[in-house]
Formats: sequence, structure tokens, C-alpha cells
Amino acid sequence: DHRDLHSFPTRRSSDLAVDWNPSVSPDGRSMVFLSIRSGRTEIWRSDIDGRNARRLTDRGPDLWQPQIARDGRTVYFSHYSTGRWVLERISIDGGEPEQVSDVAGDLWGISPGGNKGGYTFFDQKLNRWQIAVRALGGNDPMMQFDVAAYDVLAWTPDGKGLIYKDVSGSDPNLGLWRQPLSGEKPQPFMAAAAPENDYWLDWSGDGKKLAFVRGHQVMNMVMLTRN
Repeated sequence: DHRDLHSFPTRRSSDLAVDWNPSVSPDGRSMVFLSIRSGRTEIWRSDIDGRNARRLTDRGPDLWQPQIARDGRTVYFSHYSTGRWVLERISIDGGEPEQVSDVAGDLWGISPGGNKGGYTFFDQKLNRWQIAVRALGGNDPMMQFDVAAYDVLAWTPDGKGLIYKDVSGSDPNLGLWRQPLSGEKPQPFMAAAAPENDYWLDWSGDGKKLAFVRGHQVMNMVMLTRN
């Protein structure tokens, strides 16, 4: 039951810190996150209770979406460099980051085995968004799927598929779908609870439980007049 994860929220950072985009280690003892506590956006690491925080990177401010790999030792993140987003990685103990791939789309994720990356990108020839999978640091052929994802892109625990929120128009309710890497047609994974949408999901370490964020946006329009 995913509700246990949110029943009793606990502050993990100080009142003076601006922290976001957390990723928890597989053993649940530490986490990495983006923070501007050093004056610009960098990736930081701390214990799960927020103690012993220290900076991992010195490459800001254009960093995004740090993720701890299943090995618990590697942190992947996207970095805007030389006019494009690239995928990089760094040891969870710090050090010099290295570039993994010259492709890092709006949404991306590392496979459970740590050898593949899934990401979204806009195909200029097809004039629409796609999902692609490629080997990390290798020359394996890239797999490309004619589906459009938004907000959510996550690997299945077995590494044989990708979960995404469909915005191609085939699902008017914007439910979650599963795209098998075998190339079969996408399959419904979890129906949306309209009018709410799903914005994020992650699996437990054993792959048996799923936590997700669901809600809806509320916007107001205000007109200002000058006397």
C-alpha cells in the first residue's frame, strides 16, 4: 500500500535550504538531491534523515534529475552542456563526473541492470515525440517506440519494459501504459483517476510495491487594472 509512504511526512532538510528532486538509495540509508544551499544548483548527498549533507558536484547550475542506480554506488544526472542536455554519472562518494551519453531527453531513466537508458525525444523527421532505448557507453542499436510520454517514464522492475503516461491522444484519460522492449504494442498498466493525473512513480527495492504521486492542477487568472 503506497499510502504508508505519505501518512506521516517528515522534514528532511533545514528551513534555510532549498532542496528538490530527491532520489533514495536502494538500501534506504541515504539520498541525493538538487540544492542551492551552496549558492547555485548542485547535487548533494545526505543520510536519509537529512544529516551529514555534502555536495557531490561542482558543475551547476544546469543540472537535473539525479538518480541513484540500483548498485547504490552511481548517481546519474542530466547536465546542460554546450547547448544540449547530456547524461552524466558520478560516484555517490563524489569525484569527477563522466559523460555517459550525448542524449538526455525531458524524461529518462536507467534500467535496473544499469546497462541501458530510456528517454523521450522529439523526432524531427516524424514531427512527434518518441521513446527510445540505447545502451549506456556501448554501440548497441537503439530501439525506438512510436509513443509519446509526459511526466512519467520509468522502467519495470524486470527491465523488460517502460511505464509512461500516454499523451498521444489514444488514451483521453492520460492513463499509465507499459511499452515492452520486445516491440509488442503498448499495454494498459494503470488507469487514471480523472480528473486527477499521475505525475511521478517509483518502485520499492524488491519491485513488489509502487509509489506514485497523483493530483490535479488548479490555476487562477487575475486581472490587474491601473487607476
